[in-house]
Amino acid sequence: MTEHLDAINQNTTEISSLYGHLSEIETKLDKLSERIDELTLTQPHSIKEDFDIKLSVREEELFLALYIATKPLSPKEIAKELGLTEELVNQYTYKLVSKGIPIKQQTINETTFISLDKTFKHLQAKKNLIQVNDKILEQFSNLKN
Repeated sequence: MTEHLDAINQNTTEISSLYGHLSEIETKLDKLSERIDELTLTQPHSIKEDFDIKLSVREEELFLALYIATKPLSPKEIAKELGLTEELVNQYTYKLVSKGIPIKQQTINETTFISLDKTFKHLQAKKNLIQVNDKILEQFSNLKN
């Protein structure tokens, strides 16, 4: 009987140890995933000046929110402003990046902030690289008032 209890205790200790190792691995994977996301968004882009891309209504709204922002915004702030969920803001951010719009991402105290690349922002102001639907501009300006 004692041998059986010792075997159970040994197995319990081993399971507990493995659980600790798995927790450490999960934490490291989460950090690695965050870092990969950060690198993906912040890699230097060669900013092209001949954008011929179409944005969805929500992508245009996100683009405008980032364009007029005076500081980097968190997905939570953007979600509140646009009436979206944070998940949707993140999805639309990745869609903008995949379409070649240079978005910068930084993490401060475990909070992620995003913004348009400053050089791109200046080019957009000068050359209107991304065409935004007039109705979206009007609706967005009504949201801001």
